[in-house]
Amino acid sequence: MLAAGMLGLEQAMGLRKPKEEAPIVIDANDDPIDIDRDGILLAVDEGTSVFAHPQPRSDPLLSRRRRRRRKFVG
Repeated sequence: MLAAGMLGLEQAMGLRKPKEEAPIVIDANDDPIDIDRDGILLAVDEGTSVFAHPQPRSDPLLSRRRRRRRKFVG
């Protein structure tokens, strides 16, 4: 509990500066493929490759309506 209290004080007083992380940007040499529409082909080695077919689209999940709980009056 003491350690948690000290960390809380440290944050409240602003003694520690938050870490600043630089964004990472990577350039791609071509457009990304759409594996949901086209599937994906992976080369394992020179003589072996694996193809995963695209999966059919599923219907979106609908939220269930929640019933109100009735208060017991007695």
